Parts: sequence; C-alpha cells; structure tokens
Amino acid sequence: MNQNNAIFPIRHISELTGVLTVTLRAWERRFGLLKPARTAKGHRLYSEADITRVKEILNLLNQGMAISQVRQVLDQKNNAKHPSVAADSIEDLQRQLLQTVMGLDVLAASQFIYDTGKNYPIAMVVERLVRPLKHRLSQTSGAIHQAAASSLVLAMQMFMARRLSHTHTKTESGKILFVGMQGEDLCLSYDLAWVMAAEAGIAVSALGYQLPLAALEELAASQQSKLIAIWADAEPHLGWENKLRDLTTKTTSKIYMGGELASRHQSFLASIAVNVLPLNMELTIKTLKDL
Repeated sequence: MNQNNAIFPIRHISELTGVLTVTLRAWERRFGLLKPARTAKGHRLYSEADITRVKEILNLLNQGMAISQVRQVLDQKNNAKHPSVAADSIEDLQRQLLQTVMGLDVLAASQFIYDTGKNYPIAMVVERLVRPLKHRLSQTSGAIHQAAASSLVLAMQMFMARRLSHTHTKTESGKILFVGMQGEDLCLSYDLAWVMAAEAGIAVSALGYQLPLAALEELAASQQSKLIAIWADAEPHLGWENKLRDLTTKTTSKIYMGGELASRHQSFLASIAVNVLPLNMELTIKTLKDL
C-alpha cells in the first residue's frame, strides 16, 4: 500500500465504522485482516481502501461468518466461488454460551462474552448472540433454565461493567439521561446503548432500571440535560403510557425512546411527541451523536 494514501488514524476508522480500536487491532494481529501503514513513531494509519475492507468484514460477519474465515473469503473475492462455511459462527457461539450458562458459571459466561466482544462488534454480540439466547431460555420451563437465564443476566451485567471500565466517560453537564423502564431485570437495549454511547464519546448519565419516570423532570433540570432517552424491550407495568405522557407535559427536555417497546408503539409515541430511536444500534448512536 502506498504510504501517502494512508492518512487516517485508528480512532477515525473506529468512529467511522463503529468498530472498536481494540477490535481493529485484533483483526490485524490475530487474523491478518488489516495491514495499516505506520508513522515514524509506530502509530497506525489507514487508507480509504482499509475503510472499505472494514465494511466488507462487517458485512461478512453480519451474514454469520466466523471471523477466522473472513480473510480467506476476502482474499478470494474475485473468484466465482467462495469457500463454503462449515457452520454458522453465531450459532456455534450460542451453543458454547448456552453450555456455559447451563452450568451456572457466571464468571466463565461473562469472560466468554467479553472475549467474543474483542473479535466482533458489541452490537452483533448482543443482538445475535445474547438476545436470542436470553429469549430461548425465558421461553423454556424448568428450574435449571430459569437459573441459566439468571446466570446470563449476571454475566451480561459483568460484561457491560467491564467494557465501561475501559471507557473514559465525559463528566460535563448537559449529559443525555439514559433510563431503563421499570420492571425489567435486564434491558439489553439500554445496556448496549449505554456502553456504545460511552465508547463513542457521547456524554451519558446512566440511571439504571428502577427510576420512576416522574423523577426525570427534576433530574433533567438539575443536570441541565436537554435530552432524555428511555429504553424498554418488554412490556412495562400497566399505566406507563400515562406516566410518559405526563412527563412530556412537564419537562422541557426532548424525549426519545429506544428498544423493542418503542418499535411496537410508534404511533402512540408520535402522538405524544416522543421520538423513536432506530432498533439498529449503530444508527441509534449516530442519531444521538448528531443531536
């Protein structure tokens, strides 16, 4: 590659593609997928071709291909036939994680999710690995499956906390208030959005799942927050619509709602001037950055 064409630092590539810098480095070191140029001081520099390649990698991963197989496909992309994929990578990962949580080993499950998150974008880990497994366990009767579901919840909470521990969160006033709707033991949309927003450099104040909607008016005023993001996947307790409508009449902050609940109630939310965030988390983070 021509050194003169490599002008983008790794953080720029990360912000542009949504792939963490640690993942870009893993794709380079472990899998040989990227070959960035280096400055005299050893800093990585990427070209437009590298940006295109990262997008191609993401496309193949979204098709269920294992990261270890991506290089072979890219190297032979001009051939008429691509090498066959022996198994769906995500399904393999689901089986391994299921086996771990069925053993009720929370630490091992959390480490497995963390290690997977080094090689795959976090949104893919949550949406295609953890969320389907959580749904599968919740739909299966029996004490062991309920215990495994609890183990998965704890493992996810540990994983999210570990990701956040490596993130430098902003502390200025005017943060976006993030709150999960009451009544969920784990709202994956809330946790995923919080971590991705923090890793994207968005100033966020994460308030957890147990805060009443009525308290958001005072908190938004005290923290000078112009935007409140409420997250929910499952159906909340009865009466949430009236509480949300009441909040919109009392706060001057813009209110957004994300998660599966918002996608199911778009018409109602539009009627009370609550903005709906995309289910696609990369688009949601871009939306929040542009606000």
